[in-house]
Amino acid sequence: MSSYVDPKIIKEFAVAPEASPPGVWETLAAAASRMFDRAAEVGDNFFVKVPNSTAAAAMTFRGNGTRYLSLPPYKAGTIVTVEYDGETVGATDYREKDGYLIFDLGSLARVSNLSSDFERPAAEVDITVTAKWGFAEIPADVSYAVIEQALMIWRRRDAAFTDLSGVSTAAVQQQLSPTFALAAEKYREIYGGRSYFI
Repeated sequence: MSSYVDPKIIKEFAVAPEASPPGVWETLAAAASRMFDRAAEVGDNFFVKVPNSTAAAAMTFRGNGTRYLSLPPYKAGTIVTVEYDGETVGATDYREKDGYLIFDLGSLARVSNLSSDFERPAAEVDITVTAKWGFAEIPADVSYAVIEQALMIWRRRDAAFTDLSGVSTAAVQQQLSPTFALAAEKYREIYGGRSYFI
């Protein structure tokens, strides 16, 4: 399993790291990373950096009746082909912007043999995109949220030590750190199981 933060970074943030046995930092990094996946309602390792050697792969989406198609994370500029309703769409028939494909409606009408009064893509049509899927880098807010959550977990193991260190026990008794909860909510709205337009 991959972690969204280097365990050494958590260790540097922690108070009295020498009090912890070897291996605890790797476990904390992995545990907090998987917690983020669960909170964002995505699969394990969803936010890992995709290696440059990763091959482009095809993914099929359902049109939503607009000229905009929201895509899951992909490396910008790596789209190889786009097929609309089984027909290949030329690179000049769409553009990429902020994680969306924006189709030229006239081109889609031509590809789909639709009438000249065509105003928008059909809902429920299959659109297949071949690209390198995943993140170019782990998002910085994800890494920081995982650090904060891992430290909360680590500090919970010894409430008395935490209190002596000047950290309020009430602060570490929360289920999730505020930064973690906010970042997870943001990504859940974009990529989670309740996202209807991907």
